[in-house]
Amino acid sequence: MDPRLLIGHAVKVVLVAALAGLYVRGRSGRGLAIVAYLWAALLGNSLTTFWPDVFFNYEFWMRRQALFDVLKLLVGIEIALRAFRVFPGARAAWERSLAASLVVATTVAFWFLPRDAPYSVLFAHQPQIIAGTVWLFTVTSLVIVHYRIPIDPWHRAILLAFVPYQLVFTTAIAVMIAYWAQTAWRREEPLEVSPATRRALQLEGA
Repeated sequence: MDPRLLIGHAVKVVLVAALAGLYVRGRSGRGLAIVAYLWAALLGNSLTTFWPDVFFNYEFWMRRQALFDVLKLLVGIEIALRAFRVFPGARAAWERSLAASLVVATTVAFWFLPRDAPYSVLFAHQPQIIAGTVWLFTVTSLVIVHYRIPIDPWHRAILLAFVPYQLVFTTAIAVMIAYWAQTAWRREEPLEVSPATRRALQLEGA
């Protein structure tokens, strides 16, 4: 079996276990957005592993990633609203900090993005989108710590897991794009091959 399918099935088992635990322990109502995120992850995983010929493609991945981005933002907003609902001072501070960060992040990320941008351009802006999500979770965590607000253990677990995950993912994408840029600009030495081989391999510019 393809190792990618094995990994996909293993992730599926973990997702099912997480969802089952939330429903059995009665925690599903404490975070509707994270439940929706887990269900979306399970659905996307099942489609790509059970019907890879139809759904294992770049277009479906981009659509699924866009849905994940929206759901992660909703997770952060829901946790903040639940944590600050009886703390108006903390909520006001969170709203001011979030508004300032969103203005800056949105301007930087999408000011030069064309309306008819291809998927490659959207992928190039993925680090900015993830950085905005990281900033949302970070601002929420800082306000909670600063005002010493008690939060649900499940919400704390989400905050503690999402921020490092997003930071690692953002760094990985940034490193990958930097490597591609470095490779694109690197001066290549001529290949020692015959003219016939160059024509056969379409290496005329190499």
